[in-house]
Amino acid sequence: MISCIIEIPLHPGTTRDHAHTIGAELAPVWRRMPGLLRLYLVVDDIHSSLLAFTVWVSKADASRLQTVAFQESLHAHFGTTATIRRYETVAVADNFAGDVFRAAC
Repeated sequence: MISCIIEIPLHPGTTRDHAHTIGAELAPVWRRMPGLLRLYLVVDDIHSSLLAFTVWVSKADASRLQTVAFQESLHAHFGTTATIRRYETVAVADNFAGDVFRAAC
């Protein structure tokens, strides 16, 4: 499993409600991405950004985030440049599902 954190700066003056609306509009788009296991969209009020925490099946699936086309689509939608960080996932503790998922070595 691979996890990514995508930080999308929001324009100055973007309200919290507007940021929530943006997130709600993006969630269904992300849901259609092959290999995406989980997506958490959160608003960072302090840094005025939208953060996407994602968990992917494989590095190949997660690498779709680092294509020029994906970056351009984010820039077209937000007018800002996103920062993407990729990490190897060791485990996911999911209290809602009552399970711990461990990545295969």
